[in-house]
Amino acid sequence: MSSFDFKTINPYTEETIKHYTYASDRQINQALGRLNSVKKSFKERLQNLKTLAQALEEKKEVLSLQITREMGKPLFEARAEVAKSISAISYVIEEGPSFFSNISLKKIFGGSNNSSVVYNIEPLGTLLAIEPWNFPVWQLFRVLPWNYLLGNSVIHKPSDLTAGVGELLNSLIEECLGSDSFCGLFLSNGQISSLIGSSSVQVVTLTGSPRAGREVAQRSGFNLKKVILELGGSDPFVVTESADLDKSVQAAVASRLVNGGQSCIAAKRFIIHKSLYKQFKKSLELAL
Repeated sequence: MSSFDFKTINPYTEETIKHYTYASDRQINQALGRLNSVKKSFKERLQNLKTLAQALEEKKEVLSLQITREMGKPLFEARAEVAKSISAISYVIEEGPSFFSNISLKKIFGGSNNSSVVYNIEPLGTLLAIEPWNFPVWQLFRVLPWNYLLGNSVIHKPSDLTAGVGELLNSLIEECLGSDSFCGLFLSNGQISSLIGSSSVQVVTLTGSPRAGREVAQRSGFNLKKVILELGGSDPFVVTESADLDKSVQAAVASRLVNGGQSCIAAKRFIIHKSLYKQFKKSLELAL
């Protein structure tokens, strides 16, 4: 049996799904060389996004099944995640061009003002997207369409826990957008750190734990890289004295258990008015 670096596991059966190895230094360097040569026009990028949206629609069920298999969320929620990702691409296709159109101040204020607001849509370069396992499709598509339309290339680092989803996405996206614009790589923590320090990477985004966020922020700051972090939260669910008890219990259950209980915006703690506490607790126990 050949050696491997990590494996995916079905969280329900605890059975091994597949073994994986991290990218070699040669593969990383080849990817960086390709990604620094994006030359597609704005119109071409728009058309490629349309192609990607269609491809995702065609592969929706395959992706959804893989999400459920590796992440463990209910299948209907996996389907909803893919559908949301397609809608994000569609929004960029429909609204993106207007976001970057010059604005004539004469049309707004009238008179003889010939000034305009002109948007600079020159790309920054390559973005490294370090994505999580709980929303393995959506978290990539919250950043990919806009950056691609602007001409930024993207390196996608999927979570090791949902590597099969990442594998499907990487192949699909590279086919639609081109290998000079997108690349998916399985990377170790050490390789991520090296990439952040590379002159080929200009922007870093991570969705993950506070621990991972601290490490990425520190490395990005040291190398003066732009960085966007989306980290875990501890959102309170507050039930006031005037709240509808039945609706509050329903909302509490839905908020805590959405996405298999793995959501950064899920209710993590419950603050209940003392006049409702006993009844709320009883109703919550019955609902669960």
